[in-house]
Amino acid sequence: MQRLLRFSILVMLSIILLSCSRVNRQSTLEPNSTSQPSTVNPEGTIHSKEDLLVAGETRHFSYYLPAKLDPAGAALIFMLHGGGGAGASAMNLTTQGRWNTLADQYGFIVVYPDGMNRRWNDCRADWDNPSTSDDVQFIRSLIDHFAQAYPIDQSRVYATGHSNGSMMALRLAIELPDRIAAVVGSAGYMAQNSQCTAIGRPAPLMLLAGTADPVMPYAGGAIDIPGESKQGMVLSAEATIQLWLEMLGITTAPSISQLPDVYPADNSTVTINSYQDSLVRFYRIDGGGHNWPSLEQAARVNQRQNPQNRDFYAADAAWEFMQQHQLEQ
Repeated sequence: MQRLLRFSILVMLSIILLSCSRVNRQSTLEPNSTSQPSTVNPEGTIHSKEDLLVAGETRHFSYYLPAKLDPAGAALIFMLHGGGGAGASAMNLTTQGRWNTLADQYGFIVVYPDGMNRRWNDCRADWDNPSTSDDVQFIRSLIDHFAQAYPIDQSRVYATGHSNGSMMALRLAIELPDRIAAVVGSAGYMAQNSQCTAIGRPAPLMLLAGTADPVMPYAGGAIDIPGESKQGMVLSAEATIQLWLEMLGITTAPSISQLPDVYPADNSTVTINSYQDSLVRFYRIDGGGHNWPSLEQAARVNQRQNPQNRDFYAADAAWEFMQQHQLEQ
């Protein structure tokens, strides 16, 4: 009888201890209502097919709005597509969504405008089939539009682009320097026979250029797009840099560095020439092609033996450069 009683008491104690243990485990798993999870990164919103009337033409654009804007005033970045592309392709194919990822992290807005008839009016006077739209006014109007709609910092408006979009970004640097704080161009150089006119001091420039580019000749000359009409002539990548140095009055030698060759299989390396507090920065990609550099493989990398450098994210490097420049208020 006593043994049975002791056994019953032990069972009861075990049940009580087990219940207490469960209560303690549950209490440690309950979320603390006064804290915010550090790993949550809510996605922003892609706004597509927006319209704006500019110089009598209905212009289209998309943009990425992060879930949270920089409370000190959001930067505004224009990403300009290449010839034959559109804003959506610049977002998803050329840069593989990397700008949107950075926007989530730093709280800026990325705008992906559409060039009229899939091309930009980028200063080429010897192009057989140029755009005649007022793209400088388009970008100026978009800046005003976003300044009215969102709390942007108008001293931190930037433009970047690839190929034809890069050439358009260069045009913005010389014709809209009062609204654009800095530009970044990839695989697109200054027109050799230019119909554009510099207005004052140009915006700072970062240029990425592949020495094995089959479309945009690193050494200058005719743009080569098979099956297309005459595309016009461009300065070499190095002559484009020299032009900027002259316009900015820079005569000092650059600081030179090399990026680690983190992906040797791409058969390309990156040398950076940085001039006078990064007013001008030149990424020479030895062995690089007509691609936006990325750690991830581009969708069209194999066209025409078109190698892609995969040692760095070009968008990250561009944003780092942009953050060093802003307009005087």
